[in-house]
Amino acid sequence: MTSRLIVPALLAPFFLSSAGCRGARESSVESRAPSDSVQVGTVPAPATSPLADSAAALDRRWQSERAALNSESRALDTLDRRGADYARRFDAWRVRARAADSIRVARDKLRARLTSPQR
Repeated sequence: MTSRLIVPALLAPFFLSSAGCRGARESSVESRAPSDSVQVGTVPAPATSPLADSAAALDRRWQSERAALNSESRALDTLDRRGADYARRFDAWRVRARAADSIRVARDKLRARLTSPQR
């Protein structure tokens, strides 16, 4: 008997990439509705390493946060810099920027480990 999993479309790439980490050679995913899930037949184990998958996930998080910070920067540019609202929003922006920078640093460390001769 074949077991089937129902995975929302948003989680399918993460689920499928982690299937290889458990040692499974193949994973089967089936959806109930095409609008909210991805229907995938039998999928071979991923060819990339877990370290590369982690670096790619961190890169996606960093790129997303960077885009959001850029958008917020443009919004801050329209405000009066002498106002209390600007000060609060800028402080919040700085906190998010520091968090995004730590994501970037972690991503860069993983990338360096991937390219180094000794892993």
